[in-house]
Amino acid sequence: MDAAVVIPCHNGSAWIERALWSVRVQTLTPTQVIVVDDASTDDSVSVVGEFDMDVELIHVDYHNAAAARNAGIRAASAEWVAFLDADDEWYPHHLAAVAMADAEGDDAYLCACDRRYAGTAEIESFEGWPPPWPQKFESGLGHLDFLEYFHSVSSFAHSGVAVRRKRSMAVGGFDESLVRRHDYEHIMRVIDGRTWTFDPTPGVIYQRDTPYSISRNVVDCEYDYMQGVVNNIASYDGPSYRNWVRDRGKAAIRSAVLFGNRTEQRRAYFLAKKFLPTWQSWMIGMLMRVPSLFRVSLQLREAQKTGQSSRLSSQR
Repeated sequence: MDAAVVIPCHNGSAWIERALWSVRVQTLTPTQVIVVDDASTDDSVSVVGEFDMDVELIHVDYHNAAAARNAGIRAASAEWVAFLDADDEWYPHHLAAVAMADAEGDDAYLCACDRRYAGTAEIESFEGWPPPWPQKFESGLGHLDFLEYFHSVSSFAHSGVAVRRKRSMAVGGFDESLVRRHDYEHIMRVIDGRTWTFDPTPGVIYQRDTPYSISRNVVDCEYDYMQGVVNNIASYDGPSYRNWVRDRGKAAIRSAVLFGNRTEQRRAYFLAKKFLPTWQSWMIGMLMRVPSLFRVSLQLREAQKTGQSSRLSSQR
């Protein structure tokens, strides 16, 4: 299989060597390894330059992970592009598994992941995503399958995604207006009307809580997440999708009220309100007029949920 590895990197000197080692030990050797350094101010460039492997190093000043990934896609010449974040790492079989999706004629590959928190060595092993996620390697899935599966477990590691390069470019690559959660939105466009593979065997170790991670801003993450879902409503529309949009809208409003400023609260509400039931939109709109009261009510609700969870745990 002809595959390029694209690694966007911003201040990843503490992790990038580990990521590169995981590429080097792949049982299927990639055609290209491309590191896109996006305005790093640490020693990332030196670490990459000293690593004993043929790496194409691209320098950009985007301060935008979506734009950095697009630069990597443009620089690639291979048929497939496999994405790896600088703070993650692959298991040695990962690209060989992607080759199985290629052999089936699919346009995208998505695998499960194990997890590790930054600063720790312990790996939390994958325990299996519940049905309807496939429990075995499955190819030929459609874009509506993704909707059904993803709504049940709305998380995946972007380092476990690979796509055909021409297909990604045909749909415009990553949406650079989405600073966060552009990975979800990109894969939804890539598989629209096409087929994809899901592999329940973890191919990647995803690192949580990395310094400089774009996922640490929960307000922007939830807003961009909903924006990406809204962007694809024409292709996925239906009762289930509308429910998903509604849930993402409520999550965006909740995070903005709890952690955001007035501008962030208003943008979340105005994006979400047309997907909410009329009564709920009206009620939230009234609460938005007194955000401090709204915030307290949400905090009390969270405290109540935490208390209920603690009581259930103690009863087991």
